[in-house]
Amino acid sequence: MFIGATSELTQTYLQQDKPKAQAINEFSVFGCVTITALMAGNLEVTLGWQTLNLVMLPFVCLVPIIMFLFSRTPKKAEA
Repeated sequence: MFIGATSELTQTYLQQDKPKAQAINEFSVFGCVTITALMAGNLEVTLGWQTLNLVMLPFVCLVPIIMFLFSRTPKKAEA
C-alpha cells in the first residue's frame, strides 16, 4: 500500500515541490505506523484479543463491499 500510494503521489505535485511532498508523505506514513504500533499493545492488554477482533470485524467486512461498489462504478472517458 505504501508503494502504491507513493507512486500515485508522484503525479500530483510540481517538480520543484518534489522534496517537500515526499518528506510530508514519508513523515505521515511512518508517523502513523509509529502511533499504531505504540497503541496496539495497549489496546490488546485493555480490550483483549477476542474483543479487539470483534471490534475490527465490521471494518474488515466493509472493505470488500466498498471495493465491489467502486469496481462497478462506470469510469468517465478522458477527452
